[in-house]
Amino acid sequence: MRRIRLRQGLIRGLGLSKNQLSDIGTLASICNTHDNITMKLNWDFLNSRPQNELQDFLYYDENQLVGYLALYIFNNKEAEVSAMVHPKYRNQGIFSILLEQAIQEVKQRKIYELLFFTDTNSNSGISALEHLQSTYEFSEYLMKWNNNLPQDMRDQLKVRVMKEDDVQDVINIDSQCFNLSKLDAEKMSQVQLNSPTNLRFIAELNGTIVGKINVQLNNSPAYIFGFAVLPEYQGKGYGLEILQKTIVHLDNLSRNDIVLEVAVKNLNALKLYEKVGFNKVTGYDYFRIKLAEKNS
Repeated sequence: MRRIRLRQGLIRGLGLSKNQLSDIGTLASICNTHDNITMKLNWDFLNSRPQNELQDFLYYDENQLVGYLALYIFNNKEAEVSAMVHPKYRNQGIFSILLEQAIQEVKQRKIYELLFFTDTNSNSGISALEHLQSTYEFSEYLMKWNNNLPQDMRDQLKVRVMKEDDVQDVINIDSQCFNLSKLDAEKMSQVQLNSPTNLRFIAELNGTIVGKINVQLNNSPAYIFGFAVLPEYQGKGYGLEILQKTIVHLDNLSRNDIVLEVAVKNLNALKLYEKVGFNKVTGYDYFRIKLAEKNS
């Protein structure tokens, strides 16, 4: 008779299995219900984790996932961090164990800053970050579409599915619009290309690529991200047209549960999203921790 291996204690994840992804989703649901929050998990990246990089730290108790910390490394200066602990297992040192492992990993990569994000309404998350003496950095809104299809759309742009030949243009857009190095933009583009659950659209004006937008479809709701228009084409209504045409495409796929995120201080983007029919649902606060460059 085949013995089932018991998962117990800390597991350092080189890539995530289907079972582990399912466990993460289950734990997030438990935390969301208990805390009345919406955990932010970048499923696009979790589903395409490389098998040779350590970015996930899981803590099990008799095969039940009770703690999880994820690293999202988009550049060589900082690592973004998301973490959660089962409500019944809090204040037992599990978060500290996960964080210690994560700090060891980022220091090996010569990264000395962590940027945590937590739901604005998560008292436990904010309390933990205050205990770590982190510094508040900024906030974002999570916004949800109200299901009212756009009216009177302009038709100046051709919005089409991204092709492999477009990769360099996408890297250029990400580099300019998100202040990324070419290397970091290449890494991010590769992750997106490797994800089977992503829709990637390119916007062309008379044959010239002027913008891009991505949609993550592996979970409900559909999540819009990586939305950008080249600086020289901003302020001309192209962003509105790209967003409207993307929403129409998703509605045609019967994916009308759509969300996105926007920085609280980005008033221009906030007005754009509200114009298209997105309403604020909740917020996320970001906190920074600077690590000592030498191990104690």
